[in-house]
Amino acid sequence: MSTSMTNVALDLSAEFPATSATKKISSTATRSEPAVKQDDLTGSRAAQLPEAVERLSVSLWSNADGVSNLAKTFCALAFLLKIEKRAWTLHDSLPDNKDILDLHDFYDAFANLGMKTHALDLRLRDLEPRLVPCLFIPKGKDATPLVVSRIHLVETEFAADIYDPVTNRTWRIGKDEESEIAAGTAHFLLKTESDNEATSSFQRQSTGHSWFRALLTRFGKEFAATFALSLAINGLALATPLFIMLTYDRVIAVKAVDILPVLIAGMAVGVLFEWLLRSYRGRVISWMAARIDWVVGTSIVAKLFALPPVYVERAAVSAQIARIKTFESIREFFAGSTFFSVLELPFVIVSVAAIAAVAGWLALVPLAMAVPILILFQVMRQKIGVAIRVAAKIGSMRQKFLIASLSRVEDIGSNGLCEIWQRKHRNLTGREQIARFRLSFLANIAEALAHALLAISAATTLTAGIFMVWAGSVTAGGLVASMILVWRVLAPLYSLCTSIPRLEQIRNSIRQVNQLMEMDGEIDTNANQVRLEKVRGGIEFVDVGLRYSMDSAPVLSGINWSIKPGSTVIVTGDSGSGKTSLLKLIQGLYTPQSGAVRIDGFDIRQLDPLDLRRQIAYVPQNPDFSQGSIADNLRAGRPGASEFELWEIIAQVGIAAEIGDLEDGLETDMSEVTSLKMRFLLSLGRALLMQSQLLLIDEMPNSLLAGPGGQVIKDLIDAQKGQRTVVMVVNRADFMSKADLVVALKRGMEAKTGTPEAVRARLNAKTELAV
Repeated sequence: MSTSMTNVALDLSAEFPATSATKKISSTATRSEPAVKQDDLTGSRAAQLPEAVERLSVSLWSNADGVSNLAKTFCALAFLLKIEKRAWTLHDSLPDNKDILDLHDFYDAFANLGMKTHALDLRLRDLEPRLVPCLFIPKGKDATPLVVSRIHLVETEFAADIYDPVTNRTWRIGKDEESEIAAGTAHFLLKTESDNEATSSFQRQSTGHSWFRALLTRFGKEFAATFALSLAINGLALATPLFIMLTYDRVIAVKAVDILPVLIAGMAVGVLFEWLLRSYRGRVISWMAARIDWVVGTSIVAKLFALPPVYVERAAVSAQIARIKTFESIREFFAGSTFFSVLELPFVIVSVAAIAAVAGWLALVPLAMAVPILILFQVMRQKIGVAIRVAAKIGSMRQKFLIASLSRVEDIGSNGLCEIWQRKHRNLTGREQIARFRLSFLANIAEALAHALLAISAATTLTAGIFMVWAGSVTAGGLVASMILVWRVLAPLYSLCTSIPRLEQIRNSIRQVNQLMEMDGEIDTNANQVRLEKVRGGIEFVDVGLRYSMDSAPVLSGINWSIKPGSTVIVTGDSGSGKTSLLKLIQGLYTPQSGAVRIDGFDIRQLDPLDLRRQIAYVPQNPDFSQGSIADNLRAGRPGASEFELWEIIAQVGIAAEIGDLEDGLETDMSEVTSLKMRFLLSLGRALLMQSQLLLIDEMPNSLLAGPGGQVIKDLIDAQKGQRTVVMVVNRADFMSKADLVVALKRGMEAKTGTPEAVRARLNAKTELAV
């Protein structure tokens, strides 16, 4: 058994003590003739496995045919662990090529579901009942992965319920049967306790560590190994000055050439070992840097997605990109020379001790010169830190201005503002360059002063050493060796002074990482969230008020209306009156500053926001599609939808002929679909595939609504009456007549709500509604 397997065994045995010995399986049963028939398992969860696996396979992969055996075991374990209730949760945990799972994908999928997987080589009869269900892969090159759903131990009687993905059957082997699966590797699934992670808020409250500091504790072994290697390297680095000293004192002074080969051989061995240790240390640090970079990068993106959308969407794209790119300096720090200089600092004491051993009090010279260098470092660090923050702020302003300008080139040109915009850009660019010049100037000053102090230290050591050589207290070889060692003492300090800009950048990046990780996500701010089994579509607004920021005017104020499931609501109003914001309130993307939005009687602040949005179909104002085919984008609405279902929904939205005319049909890359009409109707089809009881449709172009596409939506509204709640943003009178309730918004004024007739009587149809 491997060391890693042994460690896992110790961990598992500590949590799950071994049971009494079980009897050996004897030799009669085979897979084709199970010891206990399927009917004997009736009533147990294991008996429901075949049907559950087929159902989940269809949900996740459109059908059960062609799905790998390991994928079927994934479905079986998801069912047995009772985490199959949300098909989209399982779908999101899987890799892109999810129908061809390998063991690595299997591990990753369950990690995404909050489960840790441990592997252990053992015999089937040695399985601990409390560790099942588990994946069991028998020994053998082409062995079929199985699922052990249950272990039965009654006194000395042993039996195990086994699910076989090849036959999609559950069978049982008992104590009197011997099977080809008696020995193999068991893959146990244990729930991850997030509070046990060093970076969790719970643990950090106990330790007082920042998020990044807590992250580094995960690399304690690597840091310990790196420091041990650095100590050994610094010890071996003494070989060169020692060789020079002995060459001067024992070879040149007395002309003892015969010992020179021995000294050369000794130095060569020392240099060789030092090179090997440095190479190994470099590999350790490179791995650690890559791992930290991966963890930090993925954690940042995950945190950004977990934040309330209002925090993210108001920030400019350039600001978001700059926020992510700034963390690249973390990787560069750990993989660069600056980190090696920091590593060398604790071990300068080795070189100081060597100088003291060779030249006595001469060791005080580098120690004394280290003080002004450290003072220089501290003073210049503060000045350069301020310069970096100023340059970064101005650079961010220029980047935001440039991105905003490029997105409005047509407007700027049509209004004759090109010259003004160019002047503004020149001014911002000039300010940025001045700030960067000041930063570069300060960095050069720090490097020049540090170099001057280093030269003074070398001159002082040489001058004092000459007098000591004349006095006979130091040999000539000892003085030369001391000069080399003085450089080794002060070089890391000099490197720190030249690396101040990079150190400040990494410091700023770490501070930003910590600030981001301290922000509460949507789930963090709602500790006692409720998950609705199924959203039925009842909506109620009670005195709802919304503003985007505390210093801005209210967007919505005093909104009151209520509808039953299966109703149709038309939201109308001027541009900027808050129509889209009202839909986002229903989705929980915005939180009202006053009043309450209720879904099926529950305040949305009490509901799990992610689960709520997964149950609300939404057609955005600007159709958004990801990379991939038309089929891939449609299946984002319902993972596992069959091709027949895709064609059915395409026909329902009226574009089956257009899709059929495409050379690749449903497999056409989405980037090739440029028709605005097709993109909107595909977005609608994707929402309909969700089979949600609540459908939100944001504003669509009037050119689309006035044509066949508009008739498709009208027919849809008629067909969904009483079955699905539809909330649609539209400014057309012909759509208002379809509504059970109309909500008319006007910025800065009270909303008008009521039946189409009642609202129509209060609005000027000629000016506020399209025909």
